[in-house]
Amino acid sequence: MPSGDVAESNDRLPHFDTVLRGYNPRQVNERVTRLTYDLRHAQKDRDEASSKVAELTKSLGSLQQQLLETTTRLNRISANPNSTEGMTERVRLMMQLAEEEIAEFKRQADEYGKSTRADAETYSANTRKEADGYSAGTRKGADEYAAQTRQKAEQYAQNTGNKANEAANATKAAADKYAADLKAKHDKMIVDLEERRKQLEADYTRNHAELDAEYETMRATLTAEHKKLMADARAEVEAQSKANDERIAGLYADATAHRDQLDAEALRVREAADAEALRLRKDADAQAEKELAAKRAQAEQALAKRTDEVEATLKARTEQTDKALADRTAKVEADLNAQAARTEKALADQTAATEKALADQRAKTDAELKAKREQAEAAAAKLVSDAEKMKADTEKAMADLRSRTDAELKTKREQAEAAAAKLVADTEKMKSDTEKSIADLRAKVDAEIRAQREAAEKQAEKLIADAEKHKSDTEKSVADHRAKAEADIRSQRETAEKRAADLIADAESKLASATDRHEKADAFEKKVSAQVHSTFSILEEAKKHFAEVFAKAEAAATPDAKPAPAKQADAKAQTSNGTPARAGR
Repeated sequence: MPSGDVAESNDRLPHFDTVLRGYNPRQVNERVTRLTYDLRHAQKDRDEASSKVAELTKSLGSLQQQLLETTTRLNRISANPNSTEGMTERVRLMMQLAEEEIAEFKRQADEYGKSTRADAETYSANTRKEADGYSAGTRKGADEYAAQTRQKAEQYAQNTGNKANEAANATKAAADKYAADLKAKHDKMIVDLEERRKQLEADYTRNHAELDAEYETMRATLTAEHKKLMADARAEVEAQSKANDERIAGLYADATAHRDQLDAEALRVREAADAEALRLRKDADAQAEKELAAKRAQAEQALAKRTDEVEATLKARTEQTDKALADRTAKVEADLNAQAARTEKALADQTAATEKALADQRAKTDAELKAKREQAEAAAAKLVSDAEKMKADTEKAMADLRSRTDAELKTKREQAEAAAAKLVADTEKMKSDTEKSIADLRAKVDAEIRAQREAAEKQAEKLIADAEKHKSDTEKSVADHRAKAEADIRSQRETAEKRAADLIADAESKLASATDRHEKADAFEKKVSAQVHSTFSILEEAKKHFAEVFAKAEAAATPDAKPAPAKQADAKAQTSNGTPARAGR
């Protein structure tokens, strides 16, 4: 490991908070995750460094081959000094072509790095734009669904109120019609009684003369019979009135008890429905949390399995690469000399610089990932809070609707009871007036009163039955709509949670993909830069070596120099520059 990594590792020693049973598990897990992440990046950097070493070794072998060929040519030039000027011109042209080719390589590398960086920035911007658009669309859909739900609840409340008003109006109209019919019958009866009275008065006037003769003889008998009939009629009327009062009181008590029983049954059914809805909601929440935990455990297990497989594969490939690298290094070290030492030094410097740049880039990437992850978590938390707020608003609207419906039902029930009481009071008043008016026509009036009383009782029972049926239908409708609203709330909550989970997964996937591509682009750019720098270094070394060789060749080609020492100097120079001695012989 380079010295820079050792210093960095010493600076990043973990410090965990102590809790009741040891270190904080969350910090330990984060530290282990971070170390695993650094280990993977270190293995990746090692693989890249190994590939760079292989490439540099290949380049070094090629350059050594070229150097050997050049040395051979120089030996031939030394053997024939007359062609030195032409050889110098060819070497100058070769150097010029090499410089042009290097410039072309550098330009292509710069263009490729710029295009790769532009593609990475474009993809990052598009990914961020897609995530923002999807988040805005999700939020807009949630707002529209909340508005539709609120509108449906208000419309249902309005329809329920209209139906209750219509039922109340119909009940009131029926009661008014019944009262009008009773009043018409009463008026008709009064008119009939008045006509009958007039007729009786006329008959009395006409028969007065006839009755005067019999009046004195029948006075005692008629007076006794009249007293007896009046006493019997009064007793019978009082008995019937008392029986009717008792029957009406019993019917009213039965109706009141039945109404109280229905109210208690409705309250019990409503409480049972509320308890069942609460239990179903809790069961659904527990089931959703259980399924979410199971899916998260499966995902973590699959991720761990995949991580182990990748690490095993990387370990096998690393061992193979290390073995091949060791064999190649042993072979290369046998042939390298001072030039190999300088190359290794330059490679070590470049590797240290590359590792430092990688560490800086890794820290920058970690900061960006942390910021993006925090943004994604904040967006998810906002979506969850919006969904919970929407749920609370819907529940509040349902509670308001339920309270308004109960209040309206109570009002309608009180109105119906008041109307029934008023009808009973009117009937009793009409009964007393009728009994007082038809004392002379007892049999006929008693029959009519009995018929009217039975009709009134039937109508009252019908009104009470209709009111109870309307109450039952209204409570059933409210229960159905409450169940439907709770089902809509559960579906809306599940949809919101699913959308939030999909949004988070998609954002994390796109973020990981963008980060991976950005890292690959940076790694490729650094790789190309390192290769260009290494090529420049090797070419500089070759240029220096060629200059020394040409200088020695020119010195050997001068007329004053001796041939034998020149050959020895060439052989010595070739040996010192890493060229085999047999190439000079």
